[in-house]
Amino acid sequence: MKTQSLLTQKSLQLIQDRLKAKDKTELVNRDYDKTSSCVDFNREDAKKYANRNRGSVRIFRGNFYTRSEYEEFVEKALALELP
Repeated sequence: MKTQSLLTQKSLQLIQDRLKAKDKTELVNRDYDKTSSCVDFNREDAKKYANRNRGSVRIFRGNFYTRSEYEEFVEKALALELP
């Protein structure tokens, strides 16, 4: 049984070119690139611009971790001694 792709051939070719993949099988199970450490989110800016687009209620209310807060949380979690 042949499955139909959700992408047009042109879109698939564009993605393969941007990700430097030879064919679509190289795109399956590919690891995500890490985001740059210079990209961080400011809680006040997220609240200020939240009404301009549809998105998460958590972001609108400021209930998210910034990169530095998340890294601190991970360090604390990894330092815990388990029983």
